[in-house]
Amino acid sequence: MNSTLQQWLPFLRWWPRVNRSTLRADVLAGLTGGLILVPQGVAFATIAGMPPEYGLYAAMLPAVVAALWGSSWHLVSGPTTAISIVVFATMSPLAEPGSAHYVQLVLTLTFLVGVFQLLLGGFRLGTLVNFVSHTVVVGFTAGAAVLIAVSQVKNFFGIALPRGASVAAVPAEGKGWAYLSSGTWSLLGVESPKPWMTPACAEAELTNEVGFGHSIRLLKNIAGLWLVQECRRDFAKQGREMDYSTITRLASEATPLVTLLDPFLSSWNAPGDMGRRIADYAKSTGQPIPTSDGAMVRACLESLALAYRECLESIEKVTGEKIKTLHIVGGGSQNKLLNQMAADATGRTVVTGPIEGTAIGNLLIQAYGLGHLKSHQEIRAVVRDSFPIEVFQPQSNPLWEEAWKRFQVLRTPKGK
Repeated sequence: MNSTLQQWLPFLRWWPRVNRSTLRADVLAGLTGGLILVPQGVAFATIAGMPPEYGLYAAMLPAVVAALWGSSWHLVSGPTTAISIVVFATMSPLAEPGSAHYVQLVLTLTFLVGVFQLLLGGFRLGTLVNFVSHTVVVGFTAGAAVLIAVSQVKNFFGIALPRGASVAAVPAEGKGWAYLSSGTWSLLGVESPKPWMTPACAEAELTNEVGFGHSIRLLKNIAGLWLVQECRRDFAKQGREMDYSTITRLASEATPLVTLLDPFLSSWNAPGDMGRRIADYAKSTGQPIPTSDGAMVRACLESLALAYRECLESIEKVTGEKIKTLHIVGGGSQNKLLNQMAADATGRTVVTGPIEGTAIGNLLIQAYGLGHLKSHQEIRAVVRDSFPIEVFQPQSNPLWEEAWKRFQVLRTPKGK
């Protein structure tokens, strides 16, 4: 009877061995582990796209359960970088990271994983691990370590590493085009054979980044759809949970070009209270305060479209080359209302797609590296032939020119 009870309650085996000496050592180990696991858990939650408090839950609860019911004395419990990355990669296409729906999906996934782990333990299938070679384990661990280390090089040394696979997947032809990688944050720029280090480039706050094939991406960071995402989160906190299609529909029904924002302000970067901050900004700049959800979202979208125009004209001024077409890739390219606004505000043809530009670009660059594709032009030809694109032509509307003048006033520092 006693052995059966210990089988189901493993802590009964080690509990009698606890004494003053071991308890002191355990307390010190617990404090040391807590100092490491608490901030680590918060970081892992952020990587997984979850609110920070879930990192604390994941750091504490599994450790308690593992200590009381774990059969191994050397078990490492709690979240890991690999699990966090897998969770984010699996769930982010299904819901907005950090949203209530996203949290529900992750908790459901966690529950199902727990069920499978209980079944595996109940059927004693842990012995299957014995068939995994030591080389595989070392390779996986070392690979994960290298991936984590490389991903932090930029933050540690302040070095910008080459990236921009989404730009490699832009289905453009010839000259006279720019790209917009549209998502939570947006990057708008052009490809150039050389870097631009001129006073005009510095004044426009454009950056030079190394791209595929030793090209230079002359670009600027823009707030992107973060503004809309924060509005949606604000609406949900007030009991108005809506999906993006509903929010976009409400924006399309709102009166156009009433209130404009300056998307370049760093004050928008902080999360929370986006509705109040937009109202405060409108009041401080002498503009009408948006009185509906649709009006607030429309103000964000129209301001982004005007920001695109400013960036395009800044790049034209630096390079001396006219831009006739704007290619939009990434998840933000699915917002057709913003796409048409971009065409109308900039007076340029907008071509959207592919949506998964980064993944497609990475894949085709690897194909290029293996010799299956011979040039960047061939990569882009594959994209054009393989994925749907949609074209938005600018529609003449004098309201956009009037709004552009108002936007320039908002962007002009006081005193100039």
